[in-house]
Amino acid sequence: MSAMNQARKNTRWSTRDVRGFTLIELLVVISIIALLIAILLPTIKKARFWAQVTACGSNVHQLVVGSLAFANDYDGLLPRHLNLPYNVQTATIWDNNNASVLFPPDPENFPLMSYFNNSREAFFCPGSEFRTVENTQWEKKPVFGNPLQFSYGLIANLNVEGQGGGIDDAASDRLVPRTISDDPEKGLWCDDDNWQHDNYDGLPFFPAWFRANHPGVDYRINPGQEVEGRYLGLLGGSARWDIYAEPDDQSKAQKYRLLMQDNNKFYLAY
Repeated sequence: MSAMNQARKNTRWSTRDVRGFTLIELLVVISIIALLIAILLPTIKKARFWAQVTACGSNVHQLVVGSLAFANDYDGLLPRHLNLPYNVQTATIWDNNNASVLFPPDPENFPLMSYFNNSREAFFCPGSEFRTVENTQWEKKPVFGNPLQFSYGLIANLNVEGQGGGIDDAASDRLVPRTISDDPEKGLWCDDDNWQHDNYDGLPFFPAWFRANHPGVDYRINPGQEVEGRYLGLLGGSARWDIYAEPDDQSKAQKYRLLMQDNNKFYLAY
């Protein structure tokens, strides 16, 4: 047999040995890949969730440190204190019924910002629906002169409402820090988680979360979404994660913590 004939023979045998996948084999491979994705996806989502929680804890700690530095420069008075110098108060006007809203005349330059190197990052939780693209712009509410909206709530010097209206002095004294020398176990900053107990805008799904950070909740986007927990920055300097448990009185994280608006039972939950 010539060398050429032998080569042709080898080529014919090689061609016969090569074949593609059958339809059944392809379906089996696709099914295995789909199964692996189904197994891994919840794990990936959970890992992303806890990465956001970790980053949130870092932000809350920064907010506490910056606020304490602010207080050190103003005779121990924490942000929102009524005895702060007039120019500081008028440069940062806080909403008394919402822990995360303020009305600065200059949103790019108000006193508290300098304690964060004029960076906005610390004011936005990675899991919040209020977080803007790369945290480069403030989130503005389209009412009352476009106040700024954070995704963290400043507890210091809040006015806590009582049932039936008016100020709840007992709750304020127990839970709200006024100066740097107050009880170090009091909360200073927290995730801006809001529990809405009564009807709002005629919507049928309250009581429910109005907004929260872990996971990101906004009643206009994903009503009825449950929330796992929150970060709380203490006056003493630490930041703590706790889960929301039922009933509330068996958990450090409580939905009915501070009543911000009695007319519709709007709470700062932490």
